[in-house]
Amino acid sequence: MTKYNITYASTKVGRGTIEVNGYLLHSKYDPLKEAIRFVDKEINEQYLTVIFGLGKGYILDVLNDQKYNSRKIVIVEPIAEIEPIVDSKGYTIVKSSDIKVLKEVIEQSLTHFSREVRVISLPNYDKICPEEYKKLLKMVKDIQWLNIVNENTVRGQSQYWQENQIKNTLYAYCGSNIKALKAVYKIPVVVASGGPSLIKQLPLLKEIRSKVILIAAGSTLITLQKEGVTPDYIASIDGNKGNFERHFKNNDIGKAQLIYSFSNYFEIQKYFPNASFAFTDLNQLDLVNQLNERYGLDMQQLEGGGSVANYALSIARYISTGPIAMIGQDLAYTNNQTHAKHNISAEEVTDELIKTRGAFKIEGYLGDEVLTDYSLFSMKKRFEEIIQTIQDSDTIFNCTEGGVKINGINQITFTEFCSRFISLPIEKKLIIPTPKNRDLDILINIYIKEIKNYNDILIDLKLAVRLLNDVKNQKQFSIKILKELDKIDKNIKKRKENVLMNSILDPIIMDVMLKYESRHNETDKEKYERVLAQNEELYSRLLVVTEQSKSFVEEILDETRKKMRDNNGRNY
Repeated sequence: MTKYNITYASTKVGRGTIEVNGYLLHSKYDPLKEAIRFVDKEINEQYLTVIFGLGKGYILDVLNDQKYNSRKIVIVEPIAEIEPIVDSKGYTIVKSSDIKVLKEVIEQSLTHFSREVRVISLPNYDKICPEEYKKLLKMVKDIQWLNIVNENTVRGQSQYWQENQIKNTLYAYCGSNIKALKAVYKIPVVVASGGPSLIKQLPLLKEIRSKVILIAAGSTLITLQKEGVTPDYIASIDGNKGNFERHFKNNDIGKAQLIYSFSNYFEIQKYFPNASFAFTDLNQLDLVNQLNERYGLDMQQLEGGGSVANYALSIARYISTGPIAMIGQDLAYTNNQTHAKHNISAEEVTDELIKTRGAFKIEGYLGDEVLTDYSLFSMKKRFEEIIQTIQDSDTIFNCTEGGVKINGINQITFTEFCSRFISLPIEKKLIIPTPKNRDLDILINIYIKEIKNYNDILIDLKLAVRLLNDVKNQKQFSIKILKELDKIDKNIKKRKENVLMNSILDPIIMDVMLKYESRHNETDKEKYERVLAQNEELYSRLLVVTEQSKSFVEEILDETRKKMRDNNGRNY
């Protein structure tokens, strides 16, 4: 039985209106004029506008007549029983109130971490469907906050990632690949993360320590060491020098081995005393192709996210077919703490911290409500996405016994995990990779060729900047200038395939794509000035990051030559 009482009525002007549960969706007099006023008042093409409600489709007529950008409009019709609109006029119409469907559509419409979204309701839809409207508003707010987190990460880390990806070619070339560990273990794995609940699991962890593979997620290493526990593997992805200074420099890590992403701070690999295994992120296809084709590294990609804990779970599944226990995975401010005891990032949760981080409450592990923030929330969402694709997910257990509920992951106590999977005798033997004999001359030649390609790209970029400077006072681009710029773009695109320049471009792409979108009713003069400014920013910023990337290659070339000299001219 439908919850909507729907009747159709005629209007003085137009093709009629609809009444739902006593509320009119359009004016009884002139629905089209009403729609024109609505569009003039509410639609701003600087935003992605989500319109809640469609009805008879007058809003479509106005948007189409006034030539509003169809990529900037999403229309949601939450009442399935209303007669469908046959002609969408090129606009995205979602006839559903399913929040998962709406989330997918809106995320696809938001490129480059944009958070400029407005949700507006057509008359009375928010009264007819109040719960659906609230869920839509909450979902959009979550997307906006997560995009803020992701954008801040990219902007803050892109230069570090670029340097690390270039310089880690040396250490991956001379070291090992995580492929050497694929499914080599058949025994249980414990993934230890740095949430406040970790401490209460450590006594039991010490009892079963010799029977499990223990993976420490990033900074969790310090807490474990302070409590007398040494992991078998340390998962590390943090690209900042502080990661090296705080957790690895002058730190006796025992026999622990390192599993690191290509974005991990390069000096960790440089000074790490034990075996290390490299991997790349699942989303770094361009990087992987270059590493495989030019460096012969045959890299393995793993699912991850904004946290090393996300990668640690993927690592655990990759190296072992045994059951996996996650401990310390609170993703919440358990016991009024941000992290476990001894963690360098640990803070007491204050009103000021709650306000600064925009903390909020969500469903907890124990069925209660717990306090989290959007950075932690993004990690939770990634776990929920990873668990849907990971192999044998039914053998993965959240044994944190605190913090947030991670949907899709089985919850049992750590005691139950140990009694079910670690009661029998278990033979554990860590894999120690055989040292490789690599020809450093090959690597040196790769670096030399890459520097030449960077120099060629710089010549093209400087020419593009000069051409744009010459046309500043003109009213339009001449055919000759357009052809020259097109030739430069093709040259750069081709040469970029032969250099490792990926992450450092992301902030430029975000800015160039988002800051210079066309505006409604833009004049030819305004369009020319916008495109000129867009290209000026693009080429000038590309010049800077190309110089930076080239300097990173020059530095690792010097390091490689030094390594060869230290080895008395022999290969490594």
